[in-house]
Amino acid sequence: MLTDEQMAQFELHGLLPLPRTVPMAEAQAMRDRLWAFLSFTHGRRSDDPATWEPIEGRTGFKTLMRTGAFDGLSAYLSEPITDLLGTTWAPPAHWGHPLVTFPDPDQQWAIPARRWHVDSTQWSTGAVPGVVAFTFLDEVRPRGGGTLVMAGSHRLTWQLCLQAGGFMKTNSMKAVLADRHSWFADLWREPVTGEDQLRRYLDEGADIEGTHVRVVELCGRPGDVVLMNQRMLHVAAPNTLDTPRMMLSDFITRNPDGEPDSNYA
Repeated sequence: MLTDEQMAQFELHGLLPLPRTVPMAEAQAMRDRLWAFLSFTHGRRSDDPATWEPIEGRTGFKTLMRTGAFDGLSAYLSEPITDLLGTTWAPPAHWGHPLVTFPDPDQQWAIPARRWHVDSTQWSTGAVPGVVAFTFLDEVRPRGGGTLVMAGSHRLTWQLCLQAGGFMKTNSMKAVLADRHSWFADLWREPVTGEDQLRRYLDEGADIEGTHVRVVELCGRPGDVVLMNQRMLHVAAPNTLDTPRMMLSDFITRNPDGEPDSNYA
């Protein structure tokens, strides 16, 4: 069961790390199933970095998911998800959508300017319409392809949805935020690469409309889990290290339950 401190942390930051939630041996077994699929279907072998080219076109991951390869996550994720959403959520038909980013050591690591988005743009299910659960199958180190999330941004996107009457597309949200605040305008103008600018976003953050926001890189070890509010701005990041990024994601939505939550009003 989540503690009051953890619940408050999720409400404030929209992000909750849960180290060692899945037993390491079980997470590594899931990783091995993923590698076996990648080898059989795409010719990407864990012991041969020469095969680690990005997969073009359809990945076929849904076929793997339908085998129940990652359904064991249910035993470890259901309780913390229920603590955050109550009992009004439906488990996915099959758990664990693979996130794989093969390394490109020659690429310069940067915070991307484009493709920042939120996974929920409506307010009808409240300030926490659902969560995204990220499960680490292998170690993900800094600059190793971990998803970049903007801690605190769920509060801003929630308010924008309310001000728009209940719905706003991600591009419209970003346009409003960039128009109001140079911190966002600079981030979305071009990729952030310089050490001073990286420090500005990764370390310092900014106080925006009463909310502290900061870009956080999701890093962890096998079996670690991070829960994220679906309203959080986030983006895929490059992997400039020497090992693939291997994670699983689960998109869990709260079932409609009447009036919208007003926690962030």
